[in-house]
Amino acid sequence: MDLETVAYADPLRPLKFHIPGAMYHAKGFTPWGAPRYGQATRDLYSSYYGHFIDPGAYLIRWYVEGDGRARDLHDLWIGAMKVYKTWPSANRETCTAMGEAIEAYRATWDPDFIGLLHPMAGAMFSVPFSKWQSASHHPHFHALWLNRWHDLARDPRILPAIDQYIADGFRACPTMQVLRFDLGADPAGLQEFVPAVYDRLHAIFRKPGDPFDGYEGGSFPADPYSFHTHVVYWMHAARRAGLLKLEQPAGDDGSSVYPYTHSHVQYLANETPGLHVLALNPAGKDFAWRLESPGGYDSDAILFRVLAPDGAELLRKPLTNPEEGRKLRYIGEHVLNFPVEAGGRKGLYALEARAHQPLFVAPVTQLPAEGLLLKKDVLYNVTGRASGFMAPRAEGQVLKLQLSAIDFRTRFVTVYVELVDAKGASVANTTLLYKTARETEEIVLDPAKHPPPWRFYANHYGWMKVLEGDGGLLFAPRAEMLAPLREALDSAGPKP
Repeated sequence: MDLETVAYADPLRPLKFHIPGAMYHAKGFTPWGAPRYGQATRDLYSSYYGHFIDPGAYLIRWYVEGDGRARDLHDLWIGAMKVYKTWPSANRETCTAMGEAIEAYRATWDPDFIGLLHPMAGAMFSVPFSKWQSASHHPHFHALWLNRWHDLARDPRILPAIDQYIADGFRACPTMQVLRFDLGADPAGLQEFVPAVYDRLHAIFRKPGDPFDGYEGGSFPADPYSFHTHVVYWMHAARRAGLLKLEQPAGDDGSSVYPYTHSHVQYLANETPGLHVLALNPAGKDFAWRLESPGGYDSDAILFRVLAPDGAELLRKPLTNPEEGRKLRYIGEHVLNFPVEAGGRKGLYALEARAHQPLFVAPVTQLPAEGLLLKKDVLYNVTGRASGFMAPRAEGQVLKLQLSAIDFRTRFVTVYVELVDAKGASVANTTLLYKTARETEEIVLDPAKHPPPWRFYANHYGWMKVLEGDGGLLFAPRAEMLAPLREALDSAGPKP
């Protein structure tokens, strides 16, 4: 509040974008680090209007703490809005500014806001949400603008706009679904967020007496943006709808990803590909390799390869720049579908994605069985939700699995891990946190004590490694896939 908001602008030494009430973007080199006039400008470093503003934080400080400086800063921002006006458009800049402007109007009942809000609303509804830039999340970049606008204006355009967004194949955010439920829609829209809430609640680090007890580090972007601002509204609506039973998501529910390793984009014969899926094709029929990014994750450059059971390379597709079809996110209409001509070859196919971070939703085919073979001493990353079933590659073999939280982008983050055996008995259930006494855990997987398949569930950011067990560990989205994969590996499948 004290550093990142412009409290005063010197008229004798002006800086670009430097006006009282404006807020600095996190991408600025330093707070208050805007260029002078005449210097090169590479970004919008600060503004009173944009996706990075948060004047509502001042109101919270004023309401809860009675902080007079916070109220002064909020008044400065209101002054900037009234003097410099708005530039309405269908984007996250207007989305955020409108959400904050509604709250400011309700806090002050300043009639000048009426003339600002209606043009912003008109611009926002002038373009279908599905046609916005970054349509998967920009229409709800501000979690509450639609809810606040409905409370204030009862705009009849709101519900049709959300319904069309969903019909166009996009996932509404929790507060959108709360609003739909309040307006009479089926509560099923609330149900789809149970997995995200389950993930986030279990990612809270619990260890009484530890300084980090109660800490929840980071979030997986596939979950709703600004989760903490969504969840209280969702929980209130879910309670009214009778949907507060939190159940663990299934491994093939469309939101779980495969564990992966880091690799170069180019093919290197001596390097393990970042993602190496073994897919069983017992009939030798043509199939499609479907690659969908988890929502909110940017993709690196990628090299895709498909190997037939006899080792023949059936596909090699590089996506390293936009001219080759590379996109940041393979979601919605941009999901990749690679047709694979099997030519009657029956057996185990190898599907490779070589990239620094090949994150794709599992399963990736419609074949009867697919999965990974996690090799001993290879570090596999768990990013987001990795959910599925495990069994020893060599039947009856005892394995030791190491799990650890990691340092993600200089932040301490948690990883929640749960393992349950075939009888429903717990093998492991813990939340790990980087740089604490509970950063790493080693789990003995003994089939005699805990019969497989083992239900594996992990979310947030971490890594795992098979420490003991030369045969490795099979991992599949569904339990019934494990036995066919083992049988195929025992017969004529390619060496993974």
